[in-house]
Amino acid sequence: MIVVDDGLVSGATMHAALASLRKRRPARLVCALPIAARAGLDQVRALADEIICLDTPDRIENLAHFYHEFQLVSDDRVRRLIGMALTQSQGRVMGAATSVPSLSKATQIPYRTTHLRAMLESAPNAVGVALMVHAGGAQRRAARSQYLVRKLRAKGFATMLVDLQPDSRVDEARDFDVDDMVARVDKALDFLRTGTPFASLPISLLSAGTAAAAALRSAANHASQLGAVACLAGRIDLAGSATLQRIETPTLLMCASSDRDSVRMHQLAFGQMYCPRKLMVVPASGCGFDDRRALEDVATLTIDWFKGHLAERSLPCLSYRG
Repeated sequence: MIVVDDGLVSGATMHAALASLRKRRPARLVCALPIAARAGLDQVRALADEIICLDTPDRIENLAHFYHEFQLVSDDRVRRLIGMALTQSQGRVMGAATSVPSLSKATQIPYRTTHLRAMLESAPNAVGVALMVHAGGAQRRAARSQYLVRKLRAKGFATMLVDLQPDSRVDEARDFDVDDMVARVDKALDFLRTGTPFASLPISLLSAGTAAAAALRSAANHASQLGAVACLAGRIDLAGSATLQRIETPTLLMCASSDRDSVRMHQLAFGQMYCPRKLMVVPASGCGFDDRRALEDVATLTIDWFKGHLAERSLPCLSYRG
């Protein structure tokens, strides 16, 4: 058992934690700290089998002085993270014990006075389910979405492909449609949990175009329901800075190297986010992801991202590759 804290001043909190865990007779109990006052560290030495500490100043007035960023974690966020971990753990156990059937089914999701078209597909015993959303029924976008869900299924995912604006024949929804699309993504998530055999599986969310803004807003509001998010060539700027800063779910952003405006937009959005995230500028020529090699790269990146967050939530990190 390894117990970690952001720092130690008096040692009282760490002492209580180690004393409680010691009663459970762990094989080895390690206390790991980036910084600790020497007097406080002396208070906990007898309770740990090993102490790892990077810096031990004589006196610490305020731990925040030793950090570039030092934001306190709220009780509400701790509860959400614990709830997410429990949901993912239960999902894995249930998924292992319960046989998720092979499935290929076209369905409709009731939404207000209309319906959203959805395609559910899965091989037996899927490891997770990927909800793929896009806006508009343009042939090019539909073909790209179908390619990506086929690749996900080949790697053991169940998929639900949803067109958020089935009556549209353009590639992009209008900016003022985003709020309505958020409600449609929320409805799709609810349907996935209550109207499909995939209720026990961890959910990942994949989006493209204007739908990416809606997906990110929905992710910010439903952190406990999602294991990972990936956005492809998305108008993520339409999500808004406040949304980007609230997202907690690990998020992968992908844009084409051939679209410089999109690259700049993604770099700006990436800098406003605090969740575990990655920005990938995918080598592409011509019309971006119409390039087959670029689309293959997108599929690989998405699958790796989703699988990497199936088992557990990644530690917060920053990574960028141009």
